[in-house]
Parts: sequence; C-alpha cells; structure tokens
Amino acid sequence: MYFPAVHDERTTLVNYLEQQLNAVRDASHGLTEEQARSRPLPSELSLAGLLKHVAWCMSGALAGAGHEPDPDLDLGDFYGTFALAADESLERMREIYARLCGRYLDMVGSADLDATMPMGPFPWYGVTQPREGALRYLVVHHVEEFARHAGHADLLREAIDGAKAAELNAAVEGRPANDFVTPWAPAT
Repeated sequence: MYFPAVHDERTTLVNYLEQQLNAVRDASHGLTEEQARSRPLPSELSLAGLLKHVAWCMSGALAGAGHEPDPDLDLGDFYGTFALAADESLERMREIYARLCGRYLDMVGSADLDATMPMGPFPWYGVTQPREGALRYLVVHHVEEFARHAGHADLLREAIDGAKAAELNAAVEGRPANDFVTPWAPAT
C-alpha cells in the first residue's frame, strides 16, 4: 500500500504503479490454473489474461523507451494478450510478470519523463499511426490503465471464490491479521 507522504513526482508515480501492479498480481494468489483461466463473467476476461495483458503493456513501454521487450510476449498481438495460449501456464506468466514489474518500475524510476517515444497505434479509437508522446504521459496513462485492470481483477476474483483484494494482499505480503483484515487462506 502506498500511504500518504510528501514525495517528488517520480517517487509518487513509481509507488502508485507498484501498488496497482501488485493488486493485479495478488488477484490470482492461491488459484489453480483452471481457476485463473476461468471466465466467471459473460466476457472473455480471466485473471490469467489480465496478468498477460498488463505484462504486455509493461513490455511495450520498455520497448518504446529503448529497452529490450520481453522475449516471451508478442508485442504485435494485442488481442492475444487477454488470454493465455494453450502452451502458456499461469506459473510461467507469473514469472514473466514479476520480471517485467521489476524492469518496468526501474525504468520509470530512472528514465527522463520528458523524453518522447512513439505510442500507439490505437485502432480501437480510430488512431492507426503511432504518435509521439512524453514518457510522463505514458506513465500517468499506466497509473489509470493498471488501476482499471486491478479493479477488473478484484471483480473476477470475487466472482471465483469471494476473496477480497486487501486479504489477498495481506496473504501475499505475509502480514498478520488485524481488526480489519484477515489474510486470505484457502477454504478448508
């Protein structure tokens, strides 16, 4: 959790991004492969797919900022990022996600936020060509984007087994129970 503080812009951005990335990560904690791939809502969205999509977003940002993209993710396959392929596993996607979180947060923590890079295209909005934008724009967009996906992940997880974000985070981080939150544990 990122608690109120007096920080500079970069520290604030990195902390908010890390909080949202952790929420997406935590949502699949303790689930089986089948549960993480399940689609409990009337759409194609799954927790495993959200992990893959957010990993894809981080890999694309790294590539746009001049770093190597992750070799395990196809940056040209936007729609394929919302579900694991038959040859992909939840465990492997968690490894890729963790690796990318570290690289991505390091990049945001050290890159020139005023540097420009190509972004897009965004064909779902009718934008068919990349546009130049400041890295700061992308980082703030990712605060919004990752928060939206963390909310999706919360709803999907609650639909699977009723687990809540705060209790999942407490379990992942190994925090003890208090008067407000008991860490998630599998049902007995």
